[in-house]
Amino acid sequence: MRTLLLLAVLTVAGLACAPGSREDALLAVGSAAPDVTLQRLDGPSYPLSSLRGKTVLLNFWFHG
Repeated sequence: MRTLLLLAVLTVAGLACAPGSREDALLAVGSAAPDVTLQRLDGPSYPLSSLRGKTVLLNFWFHG
């Protein structure tokens, strides 16, 4: 579970740093998150849509 959470955080961080207009990257409050697939280090992958209806914690942090 910790691995899945870590991969979710890294995926979201990567999407936030992707090239493009910042306005294009913003979602409206209440809209569905884009469906991304997270790859665990030990093999299996999990689409974000498989967590629909469950609480997903995104931990944003910065080390500068």
